[in-house]
Amino acid sequence: MNKKYLIFGLLGFCAMALVTAGVLTYYGSIQSTVEIGQAVTLGGSNPIFEGSMVAGSSLTNCEFIVKNRADVEAPIQLGTTCNNSIGFDDGIQTETSIDWTDVVGNDKCDGIETEIYGILELTTKDVDFGATHWDENNDAKAIIKYTLVGDTFNAEIIEDYGDDFSAYTLIYYKDQSDRFNSPAKAILATNVNKDLPYADDKNLADYDYCESEENYEHCYGAKIWLVPTVDINMADGTLTWSNAGNYLFETDLIVYSDEVNDVINLPANGGGFNFCVENDFALNLDEDTYTIETKINSVI
Repeated sequence: MNKKYLIFGLLGFCAMALVTAGVLTYYGSIQSTVEIGQAVTLGGSNPIFEGSMVAGSSLTNCEFIVKNRADVEAPIQLGTTCNNSIGFDDGIQTETSIDWTDVVGNDKCDGIETEIYGILELTTKDVDFGATHWDENNDAKAIIKYTLVGDTFNAEIIEDYGDDFSAYTLIYYKDQSDRFNSPAKAILATNVNKDLPYADDKNLADYDYCESEENYEHCYGAKIWLVPTVDINMADGTLTWSNAGNYLFETDLIVYSDEVNDVINLPANGGGFNFCVENDFALNLDEDTYTIETKINSVI
């Protein structure tokens, strides 16, 4: 009797095992394989220079481009390090203007000054108030350098192509919703007191200058113009538009940050800037091999 009972029990166990094996562990699955590209990209010139320089000279490259491809604002920092042939490294500096003689303990990069600044070309355009796009005619051009991050926004002409702009003034032009029928007021570049573009500037997110006929490198940002000073009403910021044919307009958009921690906030969907890295080597700099590296650092 016991043996029969045991055999019956084993058969019952096997039957239970067969039933259990047929139960689904899940009803379906969703799988995504995604290749992620960087949100912020560095483009333009070859970022690596190897060669010989003489003390007292300057090495400047103005062909770099930073662009935010994400659909959210991207905060970045510009970090620069310097080391010499025996491997001295002071660590990352986040200032956009560095005099290595001021870096405590840096006795090998003394005499090297590094400056990083934004650059923008301005030009005259065929002014047509009946059109949404004005073509560049290059009757007059200028290149300006401007502060990327710092307590004060500074901008100045560094190339005038032989024209006299002594009677001109740099302005920040903040567009409104209907930019043609409701012109904005001029803001003197010297009066900029917060991040560019301002939060209520419609060029921050409304107007896409990459998809439009402008076909700019940077889709969103701030406009800087160079206009005759006499055409600016200093009381209310209005412009004499009848003389707009003599204005030098932007050929791209820019950003500026007054963040105390040197963070530059790139507008979403194509915001960024073109910039220069300039290294000045003092006349009495030690003969050696120096490596100065500037990085676009992410900020979390």
